[in-house]
Amino acid sequence: MLTNNYAVEGEHNVVIGTDFVACHNCAMEWASENKKTAVEGYNAVRGKCEGEKMKIFPALRDINGDRVYLCKDCVEKFAGELSR
Repeated sequence: MLTNNYAVEGEHNVVIGTDFVACHNCAMEWASENKKTAVEGYNAVRGKCEGEKMKIFPALRDINGDRVYLCKDCVEKFAGELSR
C-alpha cells in the first residue's frame, strides 16, 4: 500500500520508484562502464525502476544533494557481499 504518494506502508525507508528516481549504484556503474559523467549516468538510468520497490537512504546525499536510492538488485548484491 502506498502512503505519501510513494512510501511503502510498514517498511522503513522503502519507496516505490518513479520516473525521476535513479538508483545511485546503477548510475555510477553505467557512468564508469561508458566513461561518462555521474550526471549522464543518472540521466541514463533515471526511471528504470519506476513502479518497483527501492531503498532510500535519507542521511546520504548524491552529487546533486538528493537522497540516495538503491534498487532491489543493488541492495541484494551488497547484502550478498556482506554475508560472505
